[in-house]
Amino acid sequence: MTLFYRNAELRDQLPAAGVARFYGTAELHKSGEIYDRIWNEMIEVERERDPDKKGYAIRIKCEVAEDFRGNPLDLD
Repeated sequence: MTLFYRNAELRDQLPAAGVARFYGTAELHKSGEIYDRIWNEMIEVERERDPDKKGYAIRIKCEVAEDFRGNPLDLD
């Protein structure tokens, strides 16, 4: 899975318009411990949109992070 992230306020840390790309493997969780942990860490407005918990949780193991030009990001 690839995620694109943009935050114009981070232009100093993320060149090329504050854009970062993250690549990783996604896991789909319909219930269980990981589902519950993700649910509990979501912001309240997101939980309010799904009060019956019909949605799924997706956990992504990030394998590569880079800026928009392809330069590696330091995640530490």
